[in-house]
Amino acid sequence: MTNLRSVIILTILTVAVLLSLLSPSLAEERTLTDEQKKALSAGGDFAEPAKGTRPAKLPDLTKGERIGEKNKGNTWNLGPTGIVGYMVRGFKGDQIQVTSVFPGSPAEGKLQWGDVILSINGKQFVPGQHLGMTFGKAIIEAEKKENKGTMKLRIWRDRNFAKRNGKRDVKNVDVDKLFNQAKADDSVYDWKPEAERAKEVDSDNFKEFPLDGFYTDVTLTLRVLPTYSDTSPYNCPKTDQILEDAWAVLEKRFVTDPEKRRSGRGGILEAIALIASGKPAHRKIARNWVRSKYSPWRKPTEPIGEMFKPGYRGYKGYQSWHKGFNGLNCALYYEATGDDFVLPALRKYAIETAMGQARGGSWGHTFSYPSFNGGKLHGMNPGYGALNAAGNRCFFLITLAQKLGIKHPEIDLAVKRAHRFFGSYVDKGAIPYGYHGAASTDDSNGKNTGVAFSMKLLGDYHGAKYFAQMSTHASFTRRGGHGHDYHGNWSTWGTTICGPEGTIVVARNMR
Repeated sequence: MTNLRSVIILTILTVAVLLSLLSPSLAEERTLTDEQKKALSAGGDFAEPAKGTRPAKLPDLTKGERIGEKNKGNTWNLGPTGIVGYMVRGFKGDQIQVTSVFPGSPAEGKLQWGDVILSINGKQFVPGQHLGMTFGKAIIEAEKKENKGTMKLRIWRDRNFAKRNGKRDVKNVDVDKLFNQAKADDSVYDWKPEAERAKEVDSDNFKEFPLDGFYTDVTLTLRVLPTYSDTSPYNCPKTDQILEDAWAVLEKRFVTDPEKRRSGRGGILEAIALIASGKPAHRKIARNWVRSKYSPWRKPTEPIGEMFKPGYRGYKGYQSWHKGFNGLNCALYYEATGDDFVLPALRKYAIETAMGQARGGSWGHTFSYPSFNGGKLHGMNPGYGALNAAGNRCFFLITLAQKLGIKHPEIDLAVKRAHRFFGSYVDKGAIPYGYHGAASTDDSNGKNTGVAFSMKLLGDYHGAKYFAQMSTHASFTRRGGHGHDYHGNWSTWGTTICGPEGTIVVARNMR
């Protein structure tokens, strides 16, 4: 496989967002003209920004309209600004509502819960654009030396937002008065749909705390960083700086606060990220963690295959995810370090993953247990069948384990079944969700990338090139399915195995 440092480099870039949130604020809260300051001191507002025609179904938060569950989507961490918020109707909207601000970040003390971001650096958001890209590009521009980290946001703030939406103090509520009011109002006994009741409550809140909004400009000062090179993330001063900062944070977490819950399955992803630095000090930290009580890669206490015996009372759920992801990272750690301490765990991961494969060549949410198939291995998957987002990681695990010298008949047969199944989609489309025809997309959940690495390990360079190219193209499109970062990152990593002019990069770390 490709050099681990190259494969994991984008994981570090993701983790590095945490660093940016720790940067202290150096700017004044607002950059205003004298006329604007006078208008504010007199209780006046700025002029409302000019707007084009907005879609009728797009809520306008500046008019007190609600986002609604259909338009809410996910909260987004807006990078080094320290802002977390909703993009109304996702990336296609034109307003971002602040849900929280990280302490110590550039946005602390400047933005608050309920603020609505309307523009960046004088460019108003337009419905239909990609809000994520717009905000991301603005951050990159602000971080340049010539821009001194400056980012100007146009916001709308409702003075009563927190009062209207926050928790109420009910200690001094006159309960007797409420009961008397209810006695005189028969409507309290009328059944009403939940949506109607919620609308009434919302209306009452606005009566008590009416809309009281104003427009203003806020200036954030981000940390100045080197400019991205054309070859980023390779030979790039900015990438190198982000990596060094991220490694410093991870090192501190492992050394000074080992019991703190970490983001990557108890510390797995962070340990892999430290190994990727190539630094002896980081390798020592990871080595110590592997031997700690927090690591899942210690010597197993349960015999291999125990979970497949009749009457087994252990945990059976979601084993394809557990073995495929944790086992694969264990294999990557061993491939990078040669640390024999994890070999017993890796052997168990690989053999049991092979034993849990369905006869069709993939894996489901969990394994194909004999108890579900008349006492035999490799029957059908429980539930609704194959789940290739997990299955392709299982395929990657067993092929890598095989290359690393773990020998077992179950692994050999499982590799052949999986190669036949996943290879049937070469030149036809993307790996589908389950036992379906090829998907008419470039990728989803990073399902193509585990297969790309597996094909390369097996010497099937045509298949590896095909799925690597699919993964490369996925960088320019929206990937469907479960959009977890750990799934999506693999789509980017898959591009690293396809070199110039379609040649496959020669493995440098393969034992």
